[in-house]
Order: sequence, then structure tokens, then C-alpha cells
Amino acid sequence: MISVKRLRSVAQSTAHHGVSGLCYLHPHLGEDCKRQGVQVAKIDLISHPEQQNSQAMDPITLASDALRQKFGKILSSEGGNVDELEVAIALFTFELDPWPTACMVSLKTIDGKKVDSAVCINGKCLPYKSLSIPNGRLFSPAMDKALTYRPLNVTDTREVSELVARGFNEFVAPECSSEGVQEFHRYIQSNAFRTRAQTNHFSLITLDQDKIVGVIEMRDHHHISLLFVTPEFQYRGIAKELLRQALQICRANRPRLSEISVNSSSYAVPIYEKLGFRAAGERQVKNGIGFIPMVLKLKNQPDDSHRL
Repeated sequence: MISVKRLRSVAQSTAHHGVSGLCYLHPHLGEDCKRQGVQVAKIDLISHPEQQNSQAMDPITLASDALRQKFGKILSSEGGNVDELEVAIALFTFELDPWPTACMVSLKTIDGKKVDSAVCINGKCLPYKSLSIPNGRLFSPAMDKALTYRPLNVTDTREVSELVARGFNEFVAPECSSEGVQEFHRYIQSNAFRTRAQTNHFSLITLDQDKIVGVIEMRDHHHISLLFVTPEFQYRGIAKELLRQALQICRANRPRLSEISVNSSSYAVPIYEKLGFRAAGERQVKNGIGFIPMVLKLKNQPDDSHRL
């Protein structure tokens, strides 16, 4: 469940960047944004009037329709180029898995003709002209060019521990018992990272300049123990690249490696499915932590990046 604090930060970011329109997938987000003076085009996954079956909800269709209904007439009446609206919708509706909590689109007319658009994902606003969409994934090259990847050092463990704790507390802890939360926090203590690094584990991290924004930890060169990306840097291919580089190391140490396994939280299942993993069993609970076992089947090539 997304926190009220998170909702407010999205609304404030929306207003701060001058975004004039919002399509959202959370029933409480609209009120915060209205208080910030932001126009709202509502998409309610639970009670949308045109949706007969919430199980069959198509958020892409809903988002596109909401944008057209909200901004189409405005652009036409002000001499805006409706084709630009289609561009914004295309960017807005590219496959994002899992679907973001909130997506915002700014549509403004310049000299009555040109439309300047921006796309925002979970509070991160990007001018659409600077965006590229490799493999259907939405991100800004200007924002990602500074990202670097390297092995975890002993001096990194405290920062990594804090990064993982934030992600776990927000996205995973709600499905764990109190015992499970305590168990996980013991697992990610700084000294625990150092101990595992001396045995059968290795970790890679992603840095935005000198800030750690992602981490993957592998056990026995075939099992993902941890894979976390800080929320502000999600939907930018970081998890995919961490896994790709980790696979290279695993292959070098286990040339006959045929699969990678992970015990996924319910929240992360769609993310792992996007990376090629498939469920390998029913949901289980161990030490108070619920998980779904998943595997990624590998081919015989040293680099399986085509699978990710």
C-alpha cells in the first residue's frame, strides 16, 4: 500500500514542474493534486464506470481515453497540434511493468501552435523530447548517462543496507509477519553483507555519480538473494542491467549454468516476469517471509542479455 507521504510527494512534484494534467491509478491521489491546483483526469481501477470486470482492466486504454477526453478539445480550440497529443499518449502508454502508481502528462500550447509535453512517472518529470524508448522501456538518456556499475566494496555496505531497507519497508514488508520483517532486517545488516561476501555470495551495485541506487546479490552463482532499485530510479532498466552483468560473472564461474533462481515477493513477481522469470511453485512462507519461487531458464550462450 502506497503511503500518504508518497502520494503528497507525487502531487507536489506535479505542481512544482507545472504539469497541467494527471492520469492516476490510485483513488486517493486526485485530492492531493487538486489541492496543488493540478487538473485531474481520473483513472480508477476499482470503480471506473465503463469497466464491467476489474480483473480485465486495461490501464493503457483507460490512460489514452482519459488524455484524449481531457486535452483533445483544449488543444484543438487553442490551435494546438493534435498529433502532438498522440505522441504524448504513445509515450504515456508504453509498457511499464509494474504499472506506475501515477503518470502525469503536461500539454501546453506555444504561440498557439506548438505543444510542449512532458511525461512523469511516480513524481519524476521528464521533457518528452529528451526521452528514448528502447525495447518499450521509458527513460531519459540524459539522466542515465552518469550511471555506473561495479562490485560491492566493504565501504558500501552501510549505504546498500539502507537502500534495501527502504525498498523492503515500502514494497515487501506489508506481506510479511513481524517475524519476517525482523529476519529480513537481520539479513541486510552491514556486517551480514561483509560476512556473505567472504563465502559464497557476490554483489554488484549501480551508482548515480557517488550515490548507490541499485544492488543485486547472488548466491552460489545461480540464485538471486537480493535485487533492489531505489524508487526514484525505477523503470530505467537498472535491474535488467544488474542481472545481465551478474549473469556474466555466474557464467564465468559455472559454464554449464542452466538457470537462475529467485524467491520473489508478490510485489516483484511482475518485474521478474518481465526479465524472463517464470513461477516454479506455489507461494511459500519461511521465517515469516512469503515468497514465490521463480526461475530464469538460460540458453547455452555466455551472454543471455537477449532474454532480458
